[in-house]
Amino acid sequence: AHLSLFLKGGADMLKIQTEQPMPHVEDLTMDTPLVPEDWYAPTVEVIKEVLSYVGKDVYVMPTILSTHQVARQGFGDDRLPVWAVERPEAYKRMLDSYTKAILWYIRECKKIGVEAFFTATQGGEQKFYELNVPGGFFETMIKPYDLEVMNEANKDTKITILHICDWEGPMDDLTRYLDYPGKIVNVPLKIADEPLTLTKTVEMFGRPVLGGFNRKAEIGKAAPEVVAEMTRQIIADGPRGHLMVSADCSIPSPLENVPNVKAVTTTAHGENK
Repeated sequence: AHLSLFLKGGADMLKIQTEQPMPHVEDLTMDTPLVPEDWYAPTVEVIKEVLSYVGKDVYVMPTILSTHQVARQGFGDDRLPVWAVERPEAYKRMLDSYTKAILWYIRECKKIGVEAFFTATQGGEQKFYELNVPGGFFETMIKPYDLEVMNEANKDTKITILHICDWEGPMDDLTRYLDYPGKIVNVPLKIADEPLTLTKTVEMFGRPVLGGFNRKAEIGKAAPEVVAEMTRQIIADGPRGHLMVSADCSIPSPLENVPNVKAVTTTAHGENK
């Protein structure tokens, strides 16, 4: 499916979604690792196959989910914040287990020739501010694990994209991410209920930006000609020479949106000749 979208849509990079979920966790009493360190071995095989087709022509970019995102898969959104507050030390042990698997995944990807990663972070949304975790939920259970994972992905690679995700609700502060690694940044379209422009993002982070489209709006719903015109406007309004046109996260139902992906790529290529 990833190859089909890439070959038909004409994008300049091939981002591979990590679709291998963690098993469900019933409690936090386990002292053994939640998953074996090589849990992501099947996904590595998928990436190896994709590399064999297009790896010499484009960057194949695995998506690296943060430890928090992986914990959401295992614990469930309803139990995760409760456990973080009521049993923080046990919760951290589980995060350590997930982190080992993610680090193994990154290192194995490098061994088979991957030179780029799409690294995502969640857990900085406003909804988590109310959690009564000593030292702060973000400061103790998000950022240290993010940095461990992202620093590994950033080491000895060509490109890393820092994706700051607002999947779990609005955000009001991006300054906490300014020291995160990543050669390119991908951020929400709104911060503290105010629009965040691509130019402002470049000024804030001092790095090129990936984005322009709302993942929930026209990129997945409008006609290709509308998407093409929006692409022209994004480029005209954006930071010239420091922009990669895309969405503020992964686009919805990509195989159904091949005409729109192609409209973005062909328009962007034409505008930048």
